[in-house]
Amino acid sequence: MEQHVKIGAITVRPEVRSGLQTGRWVVDIPSSLTGQRKRPSRSTKKKAVELARRLKRELENKQLGLTPTVRRTSKTFNDVVKEWVVKEGRRVQTRKKEEGSLRCDKDQLKPVCRFLGLYFIQDVSGDLMEDYQKVRLDAGMSPYTVNSEMATIKKILRWAIKKEWLVVLPEIESVPEPKIKYDIPTPSEIKKILNAILPSARTVVW
Repeated sequence: MEQHVKIGAITVRPEVRSGLQTGRWVVDIPSSLTGQRKRPSRSTKKKAVELARRLKRELENKQLGLTPTVRRTSKTFNDVVKEWVVKEGRRVQTRKKEEGSLRCDKDQLKPVCRFLGLYFIQDVSGDLMEDYQKVRLDAGMSPYTVNSEMATIKKILRWAIKKEWLVVLPEIESVPEPKIKYDIPTPSEIKKILNAILPSARTVVW
């Protein structure tokens, strides 16, 4: 069993259920820090450790009376998207972005805005993103489509951080994509294929 990691009073440990490790990692936050014990989990040890370190910094800053400079905003996700599209439109006009790329972004944002549009930008969380992923997968969208939409959402959220409308980027885990299997012919199969080709066409193949 892998060793637990201590980051201040916070412990990162493997998640165990029914006596077996699930493969996920738990960030164990004692009640002495937050008033109530909390145990969020992450898909990898690295992500769990990063979360623990961030939480430790935030708690230390709070104890010192330091708070994020980002103020609470009344902007919704729809509001931020509208301003982002205007900004990206200027990039198209100055040839820093292809018009087709912006058109693709806008198409991908249509279902996103239907789901997230009325949420305040600072309320967009990793859990909310998982809810969106489930809705899209249940609607028959492929993992590739969902992950592409998530990438566009990240563009919006990163810009919101630059504008100081959001403090940190929510953790957004990608949907597993099925691996594509390619059938590559063996040397003997390649030889049979070449032998089946008319001699006059073999030079073109080679």
